[in-house]
Amino acid sequence: SAERGVYYCFGCHKGGSIFNFIMEIENVTFIEAVKILAKKAGVTLENISDDTEKGKLRTTILDLNSRIANTFNYLLLNNPHAEHARNYLKLRKITQDTIKHFQIGYAPGDRNWLYNFLSSKHFSKEIMLKSGLFFERNSKLLSLFNDRLMFPIHNYRGEVIGFGGRALNNISSPKYINSPDSFVFHKRENVYGLYQALKSIRDKKKVVLVEGYMDVLAFYQSGIVNVVAPLGTAFTEQQARL
Repeated sequence: SAERGVYYCFGCHKGGSIFNFIMEIENVTFIEAVKILAKKAGVTLENISDDTEKGKLRTTILDLNSRIANTFNYLLLNNPHAEHARNYLKLRKITQDTIKHFQIGYAPGDRNWLYNFLSSKHFSKEIMLKSGLFFERNSKLLSLFNDRLMFPIHNYRGEVIGFGGRALNNISSPKYINSPDSFVFHKRENVYGLYQALKSIRDKKKVVLVEGYMDVLAFYQSGIVNVVAPLGTAFTEQQARL
């Protein structure tokens, strides 16, 4: 109700202010809801921070994901060990513009590399475990992704919430894996390419759903931008609502 400034759901019987609505829909804290609405309204906020444990954890994991996405992208473009990844993209006719636009990257073959990198950036073992990017073996954290082409998964605000990885050899199985569900990422509730497609989806009032990451890239290079893909799942009710 725009006049009263409140909402009510006759299905789940939840209601409240616009802030409550954003908190429920986005699964964020009150402070994060204020920031989202301020950005949408063009309002500048000063000296506002979320000091709750939930808010701090979300901020930390999103910062970790952002650093990893940038680093994987740098490795793909510059590291000699990523030559086979670059050759695969050339074979699939993926352009430099597309690589940059979707922030495609490369995860090194050494499963210890990511732990060492994040440790050097002062991320704790506890945070790394909660990120969903590692599994534990003999008290050691090993990277879930190794020697894979990496596809950062963004929410509609452009925050990196998870990753998809494609194997670059004939040994790794399965061919594609995604980040497991984590504090900031729920596979059944998100789609790939939404952030990049959002403006076009709004302009056209239409969205094209395709099977996977490479299909989204192919459509983008053909000039069809309002395209998203589910994340290796059957198309879910939550994705339809999104």
